[in-house]
Amino acid sequence: MVLNFLSVDKIEKDYLVCEDQNEEVKIIPFKKLSEDISEGTIIYLDNLGNIKIDKEKTQIRRDIIRRLQNQVE
Repeated sequence: MVLNFLSVDKIEKDYLVCEDQNEEVKIIPFKKLSEDISEGTIIYLDNLGNIKIDKEKTQIRRDIIRRLQNQVE
């Protein structure tokens, strides 16, 4: 069961600094991190604390940010 989505803001040595839907900061500890996770990745946590990547939402978010950056230039 999926609890909520988080956006990865920063990756530290053994934890992720994330922001949830309510813009609250969440610290997520990890032992091993998938190579696919980088700043800006959208992730979900399941009931066991496993991190699941939402590749589709991550790409949509990155496209939106890219379009906004292009408008500023």
